[in-house]
Amino acid sequence: MQPRPRYRPGAFSLLAPLLLWAIASAGADFDAGLDAYVRGDYAAALAQWQPLAEAGEREAQNNLAVLYDRGHGVPKDWATAFKWYLAAAQQGSREAQYSVGLMLSRGEGVKENDRAAVKWYRAAAEGGFAQAQYHLGLVYDFGDGVKEDNVKAAQWYLKAAKQGVAAAQYNLAQIYDFGEDVPVDDEEAVKWYRRAADQGDAKAQYTLGVSYFNGEGVKKDPVIAYAWITLAATQRHVRALQNRGVVWRSLSEVQKRQANALYKGLARKLALYTRLAMPGQLRSVPITGNLVLDTQRVLSAQGYDPGPIDGRMGQLTREAILGFQRDAGLEETGLPSPDLLEYMRQR
Repeated sequence: MQPRPRYRPGAFSLLAPLLLWAIASAGADFDAGLDAYVRGDYAAALAQWQPLAEAGEREAQNNLAVLYDRGHGVPKDWATAFKWYLAAAQQGSREAQYSVGLMLSRGEGVKENDRAAVKWYRAAAEGGFAQAQYHLGLVYDFGDGVKEDNVKAAQWYLKAAKQGVAAAQYNLAQIYDFGEDVPVDDEEAVKWYRRAADQGDAKAQYTLGVSYFNGEGVKKDPVIAYAWITLAATQRHVRALQNRGVVWRSLSEVQKRQANALYKGLARKLALYTRLAMPGQLRSVPITGNLVLDTQRVLSAQGYDPGPIDGRMGQLTREAILGFQRDAGLEETGLPSPDLLEYMRQR
């Protein structure tokens, strides 16, 4: 099996520095701004967060940066976004530290500087921020601003992979697959390919299918191989499209029926997860009392503490949602949505 390219910066939407701080720590005005943002009333969010940011509230500074980064309620302005991300980063916001690193590495709103980007990635990564850990793995993997070091890359990928970052899981699997300064370990590679594939990652789905077809790190099974390769093909993965027919022709009629049934089951399971797990896709839907109330009831039934079951968004409800999203490997917004509620009910 020939080496496959790993994910690099800019390759997918996970890299967008659009991380809205969803935990209220600056009082009612901050909460009002957050609720306004979710309703799509960006001007009202700006009115609430601007004075708090200017007063030095780091969460408001981070969220104000998001408005300028996205062009929500204001003209898109990366230089101003960078200014506010940096202000929040200097006060210890891990989200903002990551965003500063990302903008420095891309030259967005500031002169490109890989070495300076590494400094901010490291600060956020050492604070446990998963996306920064993944990016620190990338810079060691490809030698961007530091000396290339596959061992350190694997260490940081592992930290991010354990927190559910699919791209880190895939890249870590690649390192084990091809023994890049670590011993080849097909079983460990398959473990991480599977975790990324379960999150809808097309490259991981295809590679997991190939592993089943060839019996590498797992018992050979062309039925399972076909199901995973077909999932990748539905996402227009080129090699999956090219090779799916090869696997299909190797199956008996009984196996073909089994493979189609398995594919459909996997597709149903992944469809909702994929809608929920795409970072940077914060949905601007009204938060109604019924949505919050139903979310609180389901959270409570699943062992989380949303506080009073009263249909009101409070700190405990946000923390409970964050806890569920973290445990499920979803984007951590701390906000309810119809998709999230449906996903919670299915678990």
